[in-house]
Formats: sequence, C-alpha cells, structure tokens
Amino acid sequence: MKVIRLCKEDIDLENLHSIEQLIAQVGALPGRSIHCSVECKPWSQWRHVSQAKYPKLTARIPQERAESEALVAQFIRVADVCLDNGGDDCSFEWPRYCAGWALPSIQSRILERNLHSATFNGCVVGVEADGQPAKKPWWVITSSMRLATNHSSHAPLQGKWTRTSAFYAKPLCNLMIRISSLSPHITNSRVFSMPCVARSRQPHR
Repeated sequence: MKVIRLCKEDIDLENLHSIEQLIAQVGALPGRSIHCSVECKPWSQWRHVSQAKYPKLTARIPQERAESEALVAQFIRVADVCLDNGGDDCSFEWPRYCAGWALPSIQSRILERNLHSATFNGCVVGVEADGQPAKKPWWVITSSMRLATNHSSHAPLQGKWTRTSAFYAKPLCNLMIRISSLSPHITNSRVFSMPCVARSRQPHR
C-alpha cells in the first residue's frame, strides 16, 4: 500500500496552482482515499483563555481562522474529486470541541455527502501523557461506515503533552488502515451470497 503525505514542508496547499496539480493527479488515480487533519489552533477552546490573558492575540485570530478555513475549502475540493472518482474513504479530523466544526462549509458537506461521524478518545488508540493514557477527545467525519463504527483513568492532557498529542499514535494509524477501503481484503470480506432484486407482489398459490 502506498501512502503519500502532503505536509506544508512538501507542498504549499494554500497555493491554488498546487491544489490544481493535486486535483489533476487525484483525478488520474481512480479509487484513491484521502484523510485530512488541519491545524486546529485557530479554533481551539484554549484560544478563549489566551484572549483573556493576552488581548493582543484577538487581532490575529480572524486572519488565522480565515487561512484555516481556506485550507478546509481546498481539502473539500480534493475530497470531492476522490469520491467522484471511485474512492469511498475520505475523512477529516479535528478535536471534538474545536470551534471550527461550526464552519458552514463543513456542516453543508456532511449533509450533502451523507458523511458519517465518529467520536473517540485518544486513550483507545495509544495517546499517552507522562506514561499514562490521555483522554484526547477526537471527532472524525468520514465517508466510511467501517471507520465510523470502529473505534480507565486518564492523565490530564496539558502543557507539553497537548502538542505531542497532535501526532497520530501507531494504533490509530493501524485502525484507520485496517478498517478502511485501503485494505481490499477487508472491503471485500462481506459480499452478498445471492443476487438481490426488488420485491414484487405475487398472488398466493
């Protein structure tokens, strides 16, 4: 299985020319899947605390949110191409209480594409803080029903552990791959054993 990571160090996803190239490449590869995780800092609940403590941050937040919303819009464009080109596993992740979930572009896409929703805590997929399971609340919207339906005491997720929790733990990566369409032997493990036809009324014999 080949995975291509699109990081800001490799490609400028804020550049429209780069996005058009990416869309062309995705369009030439039927059946591709895509997952996106945009930095959540502009939408974090901690921003409210920071604004109260550092009022100068208030002027920066609208610009940071506008840039974040633009990235989300570009992802939606690419994801639409994936779905229309035979891919059935497009997903997007943010922390569960991220204010960005209220963006109209995300809410409308959930309805238009009939996306599924999955919420889970980081502790079940290997996120730790100071050697203990950490309760990082995640929310994923996905076109994959399998991903949406598969997912103790906790250490407080604060300080330096907040930043490190942004990196996906290996169990989460394995889970997403194992139950997604990236694994054909999983996708095709359940098929109808007989043809199904529409029911029609027949007289009793």
